[in-house]
Amino acid sequence: MPGYSKQQLEDISRRVLTDYYKSEYIPAIALDIFRFAQEYLHLRVWYADLRCRGLLGLTAYAETALDLPDGRMLALRPGDVILSTDLLEDMHPGRLHFTLAHECAHQILHTGSVRGKNEETSPKKTESEADRFAAFLLMPKEVVDEKWKRMGLRGKLRLYPGDNLLFRERMLLRSVADQLGVSVRALLIRTRELGWTEERSMTEYYRLSEEEYCLGG
Repeated sequence: MPGYSKQQLEDISRRVLTDYYKSEYIPAIALDIFRFAQEYLHLRVWYADLRCRGLLGLTAYAETALDLPDGRMLALRPGDVILSTDLLEDMHPGRLHFTLAHECAHQILHTGSVRGKNEETSPKKTESEADRFAAFLLMPKEVVDEKWKRMGLRGKLRLYPGDNLLFRERMLLRSVADQLGVSVRALLIRTRELGWTEERSMTEYYRLSEEEYCLGG
């Protein structure tokens, strides 16, 4: 099915980030996704109740209108991004940041700013592309690599069935996620994709957990 390959998405995200930072070096800091959206992409970000649509965000490619639950209509122009008010209730901003990055991805990939939208590409494909591109924006390879090195990770994260981690490594993951402004789940997926994890057995998990919590005999 026509669309972008993983490598194409990563290459485009890096070109976008180096242009945004005006440097070939991408700093090992959290991307301010609101500043990126509003000042770099010139998007207008609004909030609305999207629960009736089952959406966390949407983006306007043309002039249109959005029916709101209270019966009002919200006029939208190209470049308008609507985020669900539900996201403001989250204790951690990771889901909010990822949702906005996802909508930024649509604006970059699917409205002609990099190439024209391919009408043969299915909605499922474009959503998948936007998710992957959002991950690349918020968690560039060199930034994630640098973060793990700075955290003193020796070897790889030991990942056990059910995505279980030992307490120390779980705290490391949470610390890096907080530094990048993403959810623990999103960072775990990206970390695994970059080869920073290794699958281990539950037998080892139980044994090491007992040692870690001083529960062994």
